Amino acid sequence: MKDTLKKSHVIRIMSEFDIMFDSNAYDDVPTRNEAAKAIIKAYNEGLIHINKEENTIHLLAEKWIQSQDFRNISFDDAIFVAFVTGTNPQ
Repeated sequence: MKDTLKKSHVIRIMSEFDIMFDSNAYDDVPTRNEAAKAIIKAYNEGLIHINKEENTIHLLAEKWIQSQDFRNISFDDAIFVAFVTGTNPQ
């Protein structure tokens, strides 16, 4: 059940932020595989921080984004959403 839920979140997040793959919009574009791996890692990291205060979660998510190799605002947004979703997986 958990893996199915995680997979559905990853698919949803990648489709919501699909512009992250547009090389006309960004110079730094991840492959779908790289994006999926990063989103899964961010989601899993969020799971570690369940029940923390919202402000703390947002600060941790921002810190997680800064540690990524890609500089692409849509990719950053996808990572943020994955992290926050992991803290409240429903």
